[in-house]
Order: sequence, then structure tokens, then C-alpha cells
Amino acid sequence: MRKTKLILIDGMTGSGKSVTAHFLARQLGKNGIKARWYHEEEPDHPLLYREPGECKGLPETERKEIYMRDYPAQWKAFAESLHGSGDVTIVECYLFQSSLIGLVRMEYPKERIKSFSRALMEQVSGLDPTVIYFHQDDVPAALRLNWSRRGEEWRDWYVNRMAKTTWAARRGIGGEEAAFGIWESWMSITRELAGEFGVPCLAIENSGQDWASYRARMLEFIGIPQVAETMVRDADARFASRYVGRGEVGEDVPFNVRFGKDGLRVDAFWPDLRLIPKTDDEFEMEGFPFSFRFNLGADGAPVSLEASEASFAFEKGWKARREA
Repeated sequence: MRKTKLILIDGMTGSGKSVTAHFLARQLGKNGIKARWYHEEEPDHPLLYREPGECKGLPETERKEIYMRDYPAQWKAFAESLHGSGDVTIVECYLFQSSLIGLVRMEYPKERIKSFSRALMEQVSGLDPTVIYFHQDDVPAALRLNWSRRGEEWRDWYVNRMAKTTWAARRGIGGEEAAFGIWESWMSITRELAGEFGVPCLAIENSGQDWASYRARMLEFIGIPQVAETMVRDADARFASRYVGRGEVGEDVPFNVRFGKDGLRVDAFWPDLRLIPKTDDEFEMEGFPFSFRFNLGADGAPVSLEASEASFAFEKGWKARREA
């Protein structure tokens, strides 16, 4: 395997970072290599920036200056926490997307953004970092694909958020055009950075969605063989049904589980999420650190779906009961 203790996976929103991080964590494990994957939404993520008290009441421009002043130290502390570990750590989203998109939205000068990003990379240089970077030649097409996958409600929320930025206001544009322009600016900067860090970097233009090919390239780049995974089992068809649980404020949380040619899929908080078999009745949700078990009745039919491990979204034992 390539000498590295830190794999950084990045790309624009919806480019496949979480699914890739999950895949690499599984493959490393199957090759006998301990790996720790940090999902971008983990509330205790070591790279999640939390504004200090001095930011209270300050305008956004001043808060961003404090962020740029303080955030490299957080990366340094993260690197120091990993030096004694023998594990490979996988971090998605934080190298480029989470750390830079806010600066692009506020239209910080390109060279300041690049200098800031280089300062972050410098903090983890002792971990022999390796970068996997997804980019797209047609940003609007990539965003529309993402929106089609995540649903209209998510798309409307996201477009409205981008329309309220400094970048959009200075140009007098809104709607989808603001989102397209902001991400095109971000892409231009990050494509340059990916080639300038001086660390091993695999850049993949993944508009073709040829994930079998991309995964083969990534594993070759990291230096491990691919271990086959069983995704489709005929017996899993019995789990296909609608399950409903309760959310934090008492709302219904539906899980519509379907079985098809590529195995089990579930429409949940996002549509069409793959369920990856772990045991006969337990599955991982692809791209998320969530595991679920189907509980069976005396007749062998499923009666509920249960969170089999604690996560940032589900307590262990959370249940969604099968509807008749």
C-alpha cells in the first residue's frame, strides 16, 4: 500500500465523496488495514470549525478573517492526534468543499484562498497525505444530476442559499445561475490547488459516472487489491416494504425499502440509497455511517427496521415498524 496515514477525498457537492470514502474504508478493512472514516456531517468531527465567542455580533467579513486566522491550528491539532495511530484516516469534504466554499461565496481573492488552503495542507504534511479529487467539466450538469438525486426540496433550499451570497449580489443574479457560477469559481481554484500541493493526488473527471472504472483507479493509486463485495442476494427481497419510525419531534420518518437488480435500495431522507449487506439481516447505508438490522417475526417476515449501531443521526435501537 502507498505510504499514507491520511486520505483526503474532495470534490463539489454531490460528486461522490461520501460513497467513495465509505467504499475505501471497507476495502482497506477487507485488506486487513485498520481505517477510520470521518463522515462530513459528524457533529464531533475533529475538523468541524466552531466560531469562538469573539465572533458574536461581528459582521461576516470579520468572522471569516478570524476563521482564516484560527482554522490552520485546528488542522495541526488533528494531525498531532493521529501521529501515534497505526490506522489510515479518511476525511471527505474538508480539504476543499467545507473549508473554501464559504470564502468563494464571499468572493475572497483567489490567491488568498489558495494561500489559506496551502496552510491547511501544511499542517498535515507529516502524515504523508494522499488526495483523491473529483472534478467535472460541466458544472451545471453535475449540479442538476445531484439535485435530481437529492430531491426538489433539497434543491430549492440549496439554490436559495446560494442566491443570498456576496458572489450573487455583486452580479445581480440568483437562482440556479448563482449556484452554477459559485461552483465554477470554486472548481477553477481547487483544480489548480490539487496539482500544486506536491502530494500524491489522483484527479478524476467523473461526469461519466463510470464508478467501476473510477474505483479500480483509486485502489491502484492507493496500492491495494479490490476485494469483491456481495451486493445482491435473492433472500433480501423479503425485506422490501415500507417502514415508519418517529423523529426527534414526533414526525413520521419513512423508509421505503425496494429490491431490484442491484440489491436493496431505500428512499429515506434522500431517495435511492443503497443498503450494503453486512450479515444475513444487517446492512450498512452506503455513504453514511449508519447500520440497520431487519427484525423478523415468528413467520420469518420482517416486522421492523432497527438502528444496530449508534450514529450521529440514529440512536442504537431506534426502530421503524413495518406497515401492513
